[in-house]
Amino acid sequence: GEDILNSLSEDVSICLYRVLQELLINITRHAGTRLAYIRFNANEDQVKMIVQDEGKGFDVPVRINELVVDGHFGLMGAQEFLDVVNGTFKVESNPGKGATIESVIPLIREADVNGVHYDYRR
Repeated sequence: GEDILNSLSEDVSICLYRVLQELLINITRHAGTRLAYIRFNANEDQVKMIVQDEGKGFDVPVRINELVVDGHFGLMGAQEFLDVVNGTFKVESNPGKGATIESVIPLIREADVNGVHYDYRR
């Protein structure tokens, strides 16, 4: 998937960057650890980013926007970035067990005079 990762559209690349930025800020502020594992998987149908920490974890609400009530905007912001590119967001965590956040963006292969690139599926 490295060739695909290197050929992502600007919209997809910026989205992944912003989501990763939000998640790393959350880890720094809330997880009680500075260690995070980041994995990317890509094929012609999707790009997946998995961010995992071994921090203190939390109870995941039914809806991510419920965190906003307590002043936690990071995960909601990450979800909003993904919404723009028709991406999905999955959060798994339990107190004392860290957190794993999976972001998936569906891709479509496009070719033009500049070569092949992968954009989000509209």
